[in-house]
Amino acid sequence: MSQKMSHAENAFVQHCECAFGSNTAERAVYRRVWEAYVEKEQRKTTPLEISDSLALHTLTPEGYGPFVTVLMDALKQTASGKGENRHGHGLPFCDQQITTESLQQGHPGFVVGQARKKLLESLRLEPKAAYKEVLGAIVYAVAAGLFYCSQEEVGEEE
Repeated sequence: MSQKMSHAENAFVQHCECAFGSNTAERAVYRRVWEAYVEKEQRKTTPLEISDSLALHTLTPEGYGPFVTVLMDALKQTASGKGENRHGHGLPFCDQQITTESLQQGHPGFVVGQARKKLLESLRLEPKAAYKEVLGAIVYAVAAGLFYCSQEEVGEEE
């Protein structure tokens, strides 16, 4: 990979810093995931094949490869695709309107509504276009999750 970070990579790094703070172990795992993803993109193969990446393979529980593929597609869309082109403007994800709007309003109603709208729109579209709408809904769901994480200590519960 080149030394200079792309807008997409910078957005991913900023997201990791926002989501994981000082947890360097988790940030390191997600950095490996990003590097594997970039390597795959550079080879211009799609979709991302989970078994080709050691980082993704060790991170992904057995049977969850397709799940991670969809999440990585959503990340790509927001960091370097439509999301970056229309809304990102080179800003870290946590500084974009998709995340700041909820903080300003004090609730995630905007992003939850946007996710719902995109999912409903997907029902009337052809599969390729519907998939893109679902990816957008995932990104809005992540923004809602980040809102809740910012409100209190939120973690995985057993």
